Amino acid sequence: MLNAEAPDRKPQGSVVRSARWTFGRILWLGDAIITILSVLFSKTGLVAVALVLLLAAAFCGWIETPLQGVIRGYAYRLSGEVTLSDALTNPPRLLSFALPCLLGAGLTIGGIIWKRHWLPRHAGAALFVVVLFFPIGLISYNPVLVEAVVNQNNEREAILRFASIVDAYSATLFPIELRGTATLPARAATVLKVLGYGWWFALIGAGILLVPGVVGAGRTRPLRFVGGWGGVMLLILVVVSAPAVMSEYYRLNGERVYARGQYGEALTQFRKSIGWAPGLRENSDFQYRVGAALFWMGDDASPLARFFLAQNLRRQGEFEKAELQLTLALANDPHWKLARRTLAELNAAWGVQHFREEESGAISRWEQALTLDESLQRTSYYLARAYYELDGRDQSRAIAHAMHMIARTHDRGILSDVYGLLGDSYFKAHMDVEARKAYRTSLTIVLNVKKRNLQAQKGLLGL
Repeated sequence: MLNAEAPDRKPQGSVVRSARWTFGRILWLGDAIITILSVLFSKTGLVAVALVLLLAAAFCGWIETPLQGVIRGYAYRLSGEVTLSDALTNPPRLLSFALPCLLGAGLTIGGIIWKRHWLPRHAGAALFVVVLFFPIGLISYNPVLVEAVVNQNNEREAILRFASIVDAYSATLFPIELRGTATLPARAATVLKVLGYGWWFALIGAGILLVPGVVGAGRTRPLRFVGGWGGVMLLILVVVSAPAVMSEYYRLNGERVYARGQYGEALTQFRKSIGWAPGLRENSDFQYRVGAALFWMGDDASPLARFFLAQNLRRQGEFEKAELQLTLALANDPHWKLARRTLAELNAAWGVQHFREEESGAISRWEQALTLDESLQRTSYYLARAYYELDGRDQSRAIAHAMHMIARTHDRGILSDVYGLLGDSYFKAHMDVEARKAYRTSLTIVLNVKKRNLQAQKGLLGL
């Protein structure tokens, strides 16, 4: 009789022990998760999480936002109005998201130490109000600053497009998609897109500190807490948002009657909208619609009507005719910044389109654009790039325009491109030490991909 070997298999007792061990570990993991969640969602745990978020917000308050130096949403003046220079230079302010976050964290810790349990939730409520209403105030009272945000993003996009046309390298830091400033929802979406992570950390952290006061803990009175702070928020909301809401109300009324062909009534509504938000005078979309209403009423000579005509002519590729309309508009209103910037952008666009065919004509257009509006950063880049290509060893003109841009912009994407172009100019001028320094600075700001003079740059950097 043949003896066949039985197949290898674990004894039944071993399988049971393995299953028990696995089940025990699952139960242990579940208990650990429940314990952690119970600690995090306890009153003490929520306060601890809020403190971490507030400290993170304070840290993010001093680093750059997604738009890299255009606007830091945490910065806010204690007095006076936020100006256009605030968007471009980001000066430090006494009141920022960092400061109230640190103050709120200190009050919370003090309330825990001295057992003043009401202090953390009231500190959280006050901080929540400050943080929540910053973007609302920015949208309502500083539309010019929001315009600067969009314009700065457009500068980056224009430089990136020109760099691809002339086969130059460009930073890997691309423009971000913004909703623009045509309507109140679009302005709100734009501001929220560029506020930065610090604002969100501060808002969530302050909101968590509110939880004990809302749900009630111990002898707290949640209804009084909610009613008191809710009334404060409602009052501030009405006061802060009233200009923007009323302006948008009249704008929508104007759009409605404009669509029905009632241009006189539309113009009246648009003027009421500007009365609530004077910054709309520098809003291209809004002024285009006002100019359209004037034009269809038979006005073709006022600055706004000419602005409307110029925009249409530009879209049709009639650069010379558009330039004439904008020039006449500025002749009637020399201090109109929007018309001046639009004319500068028109000259800059013409130069980009005809650079390869008419280099001298393009340079002339860019110089005119720079004279019209020095804040149009793309023109200095265009000129620096053109002089780099056209000039020989004497790169003084290209270097001068590059240094002019470096002194005026804080946008990391643009700075990286400009330092790279500055390195090219120094290298072409046989100034190897300066070229090496410029290239290293460009790589330090944003690690970008070089498309030209790659071997020369590698040699200079010692790679």
